[in-house]
Amino acid sequence: MEAIFLFAREELQGLARLSEAYLRIDAEDSGARFKKTLALSAFRHAHGEREHQTRSELPVPGHTWNSDRLDDVARRAEDWLKAGTT
Repeated sequence: MEAIFLFAREELQGLARLSEAYLRIDAEDSGARFKKTLALSAFRHAHGEREHQTRSELPVPGHTWNSDRLDDVARRAEDWLKAGTT
């Protein structure tokens, strides 16, 4: 899935997966840190949309992450953003 689609639509499930991937790797330079920060921030924003009418979420039968998993990624993204680490 193209990342530009995820950002443009603020699609929660895709941004969660992108954030999970970024959380598993170190950002080695300023460009990588910027991309990681952008992805994690976009996910945190999309995750904050609790109203289903305003939240963009592409359901993938059998592969949709539940709210506990989304909350966990959001918590770790928030921790990374607050720490400003790699």
